Amino acid sequence: FPVTNNTHTMSAITEITLPSGAVATIELGKGRHVRQAQKMSEGDASMYMNCMMSLLVTVDGQRMVPESFDDLAANDYVELLAKMSEINFTSAQNK
Repeated sequence: FPVTNNTHTMSAITEITLPSGAVATIELGKGRHVRQAQKMSEGDASMYMNCMMSLLVTVDGQRMVPESFDDLAANDYVELLAKMSEINFTSAQNK
C-alpha cells in the first residue's frame, strides 16, 4: 500500500557548501536506499553511512564510491554526515 505525504515541505535535493568550498547535494532517501546501503556495507556498521552517501550525495557534481568519502577532509566529512543525518534520519524532516 503506497503511503503519500502531501505535506512534505522539504525539497527532494538539498545543496550545501562544505568547509572546503566544495558543493554537495543530498537527496532525500527512500527505504530502498536504506536496504541497498545495508547490503553494500556487508554488516560493517562503520561503512553504512558512506554507503548511504554514495547513493544519495554528489560532491561537485560527482557521485562517489563509499571508500572515497574517507579521503575527504575531516571537517567536510563531518559536515556531510551531519547534514545527511538531519535530512534523512530525523523525524522533523518528514513533517
